[in-house]
Amino acid sequence: MNYYIGVDQGSSKTNAVICNQQGQILSFGNAPGGYHYRDGLDKQLQNINAAVLSALELVPNISLPLEGLFAGLTGVDWPEDQHRLFQGVRSLSLATQVNVIGDMFIAYRGGT
Repeated sequence: MNYYIGVDQGSSKTNAVICNQQGQILSFGNAPGGYHYRDGLDKQLQNINAAVLSALELVPNISLPLEGLFAGLTGVDWPEDQHRLFQGVRSLSLATQVNVIGDMFIAYRGGT
């Protein structure tokens, strides 16, 4: 079975969920937020990793990398931000496929 990670990160919190290929949420993890312009890229990535690992602790027999990771992150305001954060998240080796967008897009989607 394939498993996926969803990440929602703002400047004050980072939430991560693990779900299966049917979309069933299996676990939830969290960590402090991160904003690369304020905290630095390393800290933002560290908190993403911590939230995902927190979620993984609750799901036995699942190991990294998972099939995919979709992240809505604060600070994805310009193409260079998206590239930098995409490369950073990909370097964490949490999933084989990675997609990064701005956190405002997931807020828009949730509100419509």
